Amino acid sequence: MKENYMVCNCMQVSYNSIAAALEGHTKFEDVLQLFNVVQAITHCSTGCGGCHDKVLEVISEIMMEGSYSLLLIVSMSLTKACSLLLERSKPGICWEMRRA
Repeated sequence: MKENYMVCNCMQVSYNSIAAALEGHTKFEDVLQLFNVVQAITHCSTGCGGCHDKVLEVISEIMMEGSYSLLLIVSMSLTKACSLLLERSKPGICWEMRRA
């Protein structure tokens, strides 16, 4: 099991709180839709909003069981998305994104 850590400091929402909010959700098609579910349950990203991207990353990680989801690109800059892909040893995907 992943180590529990604070994702949203304003509302004190942890990794495990997000995982609990996602319990029962087995279909992962839209990270923003799941973000709305998690936000309604935990109230994450309703304070300063600074954790928004981190919450999306955690949702993606949980739902994809540790794999990086390209659905996050919807809400991230190309540079940040490529950086995350490179961190996860997926340079080919990043190259294709930059060429497009």
